[in-house]
Amino acid sequence: MSGVDQPKPFNTTNVTASVSGVLIGVAALIPEDVLPTSAKGIIAMLAGIISPYLASLLVRWHRKLDIDPALMDLKNRLQADLDTQNTLLASGNLTASTVEAIQAKREVTMVRMASLNQDFNDGTIAVKSGE
Repeated sequence: MSGVDQPKPFNTTNVTASVSGVLIGVAALIPEDVLPTSAKGIIAMLAGIISPYLASLLVRWHRKLDIDPALMDLKNRLQADLDTQNTLLASGNLTASTVEAIQAKREVTMVRMASLNQDFNDGTIAVKSGE
């Protein structure tokens, strides 16, 4: 292996170059009767101006979607618990002691959901994969 560092797959520079290439490529594929050659040149120039902003949005969107599957499973399980707890509390067919117990569990669930990402990033909780 050489001493050259490989670029990270989602750094903004790589994405900017890709977005510029796509914009210029799409403009080149548009027929002359729809988009004249002079407009294609303008699109190529604008691609250099527009692509960093589009790349920034794409990287931000990717980072939102790039969530650990085990963490997502835990979020879904907590949301399911909260939904069940809310349904049970809304039913009105429970004794006072049961309502209190469910409300206590509901508060714990909401606190865990509120800090789940922070706890995961800090390493406070370890999420195990269901596999």
